[in-house]
Amino acid sequence: MSRSSVPGTRAPADSLHQALEAAFVRASSDLAARVDRDPVRFPQRYARDGGASGTTGSDRAADVEIAAVYAAQLAFGRVDLFGPVLERLFAEMDAAGGPAAWCRGCESGSSDHGDPLVYRWFSRRDFVALGVALARLQAAEGLPAAFVTVEEGISRLRTLAPMHAGGPHFGTWFASPSNGSACKRWCMFLRWMVRRGAPDLGVWTHLDPAALTMPVDTHVLRIAQLTGLTSRKTADWKTAVEITDRLRAYAPDDPTRFDFALAHLGISVGCTGQKSPSCDGCALKLVCKIWL
Repeated sequence: MSRSSVPGTRAPADSLHQALEAAFVRASSDLAARVDRDPVRFPQRYARDGGASGTTGSDRAADVEIAAVYAAQLAFGRVDLFGPVLERLFAEMDAAGGPAAWCRGCESGSSDHGDPLVYRWFSRRDFVALGVALARLQAAEGLPAAFVTVEEGISRLRTLAPMHAGGPHFGTWFASPSNGSACKRWCMFLRWMVRRGAPDLGVWTHLDPAALTMPVDTHVLRIAQLTGLTSRKTADWKTAVEITDRLRAYAPDDPTRFDFALAHLGISVGCTGQKSPSCDGCALKLVCKIWL
């Protein structure tokens, strides 16, 4: 009897690597279906065909960046709740000439009107205030130059944001690693922009995928705990770094390559951390503590 088959024992470390690779392959095999339930589909539109506005050149690159920021920042809660809000937002942006043009309109005030735009505790005034900050940053050094790291990008964007114009929760969009935040949505934004492999965009070539940090949400934290990638209880920056370091041992050049697969074990497969029919066929079952 192998050690991994003895009740109450942990599987060997190389078994975890094999399971992670199997999960990656499985997620890649039905990539289109999973992307349909993932916010990355929104910036993909602009990277692929310029979106409904059909922009080209520098404005098209700016549209991809803006679309990625908003899609990442609203990616919390249920997909069927934030998805329709993003659809409405991007339809409005395309009618204004594209996301970058819409943000410039925020600066001039022309985008600060229209139907109510609300998601959870964020309102139109928050979306518009973020648009002002993004327009200012693109007009200054640009998003790629600012986002050398998550911390630097958030700090620079915050300095340009009209904090008085947003609602009471506007500042939560700028929570940073220095305050302990896992910065899940900003880490995901950077993953989309920097990673070269599908489903990510890989349009920023000035950063090394090896330096990315895992976006840790409730799904990734749960899977990481179940497989021994972390024993930490809270989705904070230390946890994100610990999980990234563990994954970097398996993929030193691209540690966040496993993020999409791990997150979608919750989003698409329905893992709740309890034994259920969704466990059948899960690539991580043999290294999951609820089955060991």
